[in-house]
Amino acid sequence: MPDGNEFIADLFNHHLDCLGQSCAMVVQEIDQIMNTMMPGTVLKIITEDDNSNNVIPQWCKSTSNEYKGLIKTFSNEGDMMIFNHYIKKL
Repeated sequence: MPDGNEFIADLFNHHLDCLGQSCAMVVQEIDQIMNTMMPGTVLKIITEDDNSNNVIPQWCKSTSNEYKGLIKTFSNEGDMMIFNHYIKKL
């Protein structure tokens, strides 16, 4: 039975590739792009920083945006865990 993540993975309006960036830089970039987004749209953030798994949901809570979820994948080479976060602008 699907866990719902397949649904959110296909429904995003904006994409932010933060591979190679520290979590602090990721949050700054999220903040900048979210300020340009319309309410109801969804941002997909791609990062390999495992700190993002706590920091991004906390950022959503503190900014009153909706954290939609996380999908973990591996890089094309299979040597690095990639975290795909989804945020809905409220």
